[in-house]
Amino acid sequence: TVVGDVAWEGTAEPVYSVASPATWGYEQDAFAGAYADLGIAPTADLEAAKALVAEVGPVEPMTIWAPNENASMVTTANYIAGVAAEIGLEINVETVPIQTYSNWVYDPASRDATDLFQTIWYTDVPEPLQALWPLVQPEGLFNFYGYDNAEVLDHFAAAFAASDDAERAGHVIAGQQAMFGDDMLWIPVVNIATPTFIGSRISGPPVGLPAYLYSPWAAYVGAA
Repeated sequence: TVVGDVAWEGTAEPVYSVASPATWGYEQDAFAGAYADLGIAPTADLEAAKALVAEVGPVEPMTIWAPNENASMVTTANYIAGVAAEIGLEINVETVPIQTYSNWVYDPASRDATDLFQTIWYTDVPEPLQALWPLVQPEGLFNFYGYDNAEVLDHFAAAFAASDDAERAGHVIAGQQAMFGDDMLWIPVVNIATPTFIGSRISGPPVGLPAYLYSPWAAYVGAA
């Protein structure tokens, strides 16, 4: 909640999977229960975290990048570094130009320069599988470190083949549990709202991300 209130000025809330509630286009009750069962508390247990760090032993300083054009992401990175310091970890925040930041996705050498990376994730349709699959797709663009969990891949393959919503949801939920409840493949922080400004005398444009990326949105202004 601190990140949402401070870094994103109250427009974001805690999130525990990249398949956020906004993606639950079917079987909402099943996804809601599984989401709660991930076991991620909204407030961190700093004392338990300190104990884990002490158990591991000395950890070399780490680096996290943030694009200097995005104040909210810079603030988020600094907050993460501050919490890390409280539990005995050192994280250095490096602000980089957006071009350098974007190269991280495509350039393994850029990834070698960092230990942590933050990004904004979104889906095109209300389908949890679309949010989750790119992170684990073998040799996929967004499977940055070669994550390979046969259990997850088997469940998602079955989900793609399922025509029944309940069956599909069951497989997606099992894969999500392995990714975020067990392996902590990514560490979700907040679910960000997309502000859309609409005047009282205008109508028609699609509201929110990612509609403006894939449609001639300006053509619809004033059309309704």
